[in-house]
Amino acid sequence: MEQLKQIQGIRTLAILGIFICHTKCYLADNIGFWDDVLAQLGATGVFTFFMISGFLFSYKNKPICIDQHTNPVKLAWKKVNKLYALYLFTFFIAFIAKITPPTNERWVTMVVASVFNLTLTQSFVPHIGIVNSFNGPAWFLSALFGIWIINYNCPQFVNFFIKERRVFHLVLLAMLILVTQTFVLKGISIMPLDNLPFKKDSYYTWLTYFNPIMCYSEFLMGTLLGKMCVKNQMPKQAANIIQILLLCFTCFYLWYRPLFSLLHVIPLVVVTECIVFVGILSTMSEYSIGKRLLSNRLMVFWGNISGYFFLIHGVVNFSIRAFCESYFGKPFLFFLSLCVSLILSVGTLLIYKKHLVTLKFV
Repeated sequence: MEQLKQIQGIRTLAILGIFICHTKCYLADNIGFWDDVLAQLGATGVFTFFMISGFLFSYKNKPICIDQHTNPVKLAWKKVNKLYALYLFTFFIAFIAKITPPTNERWVTMVVASVFNLTLTQSFVPHIGIVNSFNGPAWFLSALFGIWIINYNCPQFVNFFIKERRVFHLVLLAMLILVTQTFVLKGISIMPLDNLPFKKDSYYTWLTYFNPIMCYSEFLMGTLLGKMCVKNQMPKQAANIIQILLLCFTCFYLWYRPLFSLLHVIPLVVVTECIVFVGILSTMSEYSIGKRLLSNRLMVFWGNISGYFFLIHGVVNFSIRAFCESYFGKPFLFFLSLCVSLILSVGTLLIYKKHLVTLKFV
């Protein structure tokens, strides 16, 4: 399939949002209102990557065909193993950073956590300290691994979404997923978690954000989106109008969120998914403003290295916090992290190309 340049551009926006979320502490000592807004950019970027994975899977129009002798875990592993070498390298750097200074208690915790990290299963269990990704952003790879395990264990389910061709039914399925997410998230928010043997906030965060089941719903939204883009191309004028309105709504919503009483009932995750869904759908229109902006060479190139950047910027931030924070001020640290992460990502791209390894999220 020919590369969809605007999808690479969307990846660029997503990885920038994640980077800004993780390094906002280096922008200024007190960013006030913007702290919550920039934090939301990170979650939006992650949702976007999961939706893009589902989008490309559906857009390629290849239903899963496996027999009873096939090992689903091995098939799922093939979907993520191209990034595992870099993942392993960043894991060891983060391990060294977190083990210092070494103590007996810390060694035990780190060894147990390493088992989950090395097997890409850290997102499968409640998100508490012992199973956190040493390289924080790397949990995405674990969740993606879980998504493909689900796909290969339940091929009939995901193929149902892939084979559906009627746009009206696709829209209904998307609405069903969003409504289900709303009820699940609202249900989780009122669960009695106070008596659990770990922090309530950590468990809630895992249930609503890190676990592969929740991420799978975003993947399914992407499969519906991919099928809709195959079947229909939005007219250029309509796409331009939608993109402008969507940008205005997003800015207005972020700035005046307390005024949206209805949206307080709807979880922010669901609102964000709707914005990303409509945004990607409109950029698939030929010659639309969004497509032209996202398809320029710089955006496409950054999208091509987004997978490397995703894993690398986490350990760069660790290193800056350990070695540079005492010597440099803000916002210089922010731009230092950005430049170092970019340089290392480009270098990794050249190494991968030299050894004939192609990076793809799907």
